[in-house]
Amino acid sequence: MRERLEIKPGVPVEFFLAYDGQVHFHAITETAWGWNKLFEKRVPPLSIREMDDAIVETVTEDDDRIRSYGVAKTHGRAAE
Repeated sequence: MRERLEIKPGVPVEFFLAYDGQVHFHAITETAWGWNKLFEKRVPPLSIREMDDAIVETVTEDDDRIRSYGVAKTHGRAAE
C-alpha cells in the first residue's frame, strides 16, 4: 500500500475510524512550521482594526457579487 501510494519509508501515517466504520488514513508529509515561508511578514503586524476592516471589505465585496449575480439571473429569467 505504501509503495502504491508513494509514501516514503519512515513517514508517519495517521489512521481515523469514521462513524460508519470505514477506516481513513493520511501520510504526514509536512508540518505547519514550513508554512511561514508562504506568507509575507509585515512589520509592524496588522492591528485588530486592520484585520476587521479587511474582513468587512472582503465580505462586502462577496455580498455585492452574490447579490448582483442573483439580480442578473432574475432579469435573465424575466426576459425569457
